[in-house]
Amino acid sequence: MMKILCPLRGGPESEETIAYAVAMAEKEEAPLGFLYVVNLDLIPSSSISRAKSIADELSRMGEFILLMAQAQAAVAGVSADLFVRRGNIPEQILIACQEMRVETLIMGRSRTENGESFFDKKSQDEFIRNLKEKCETRVIQV
Repeated sequence: MMKILCPLRGGPESEETIAYAVAMAEKEEAPLGFLYVVNLDLIPSSSISRAKSIADELSRMGEFILLMAQAQAAVAGVSADLFVRRGNIPEQILIACQEMRVETLIMGRSRTENGESFFDKKSQDEFIRNLKEKCETRVIQV
C-alpha cells in the first residue's frame, strides 16, 4: 500500500498542498502523514534556555498547523498521522521518508519571489534528486 507524506510550513501556500495530499490519499486509499520540522538554524544565536523556549513554541505552532491539516483531511474522510520533528528541514524529511518507508512525498513548490520559501528552486531540485536517490520516493510538487 502506498504511503504519503506531506511536509508543511504553514501559511496560505500550504492550502493547495494539503488539498492535493488529501485528495490523493482518498483516491489511493493510502495512509497520509503530515510533517512539520522545527529548524532552529534559521533563528539567530541565542542562549540555550531561550533557544529551547523558542523551539517549544515553534513545536506548538507546528502542532496547530498539522491539526488544521488533519481536520481538513477528516472532512474528506481521510485519517492523517501528524509528526513534529526538530532539526535540519531537508535532513528530517529524508529521515522521515526512510523510517516510514514513504512512497510518495507531496510538497509545495519553491515560491522565492515573495521571499517566504525555505527552499530556493536550485536547493529544492537538489533535495528532490537526493530524496529520490536515497529513498526511491516519488516527489510531487504542488
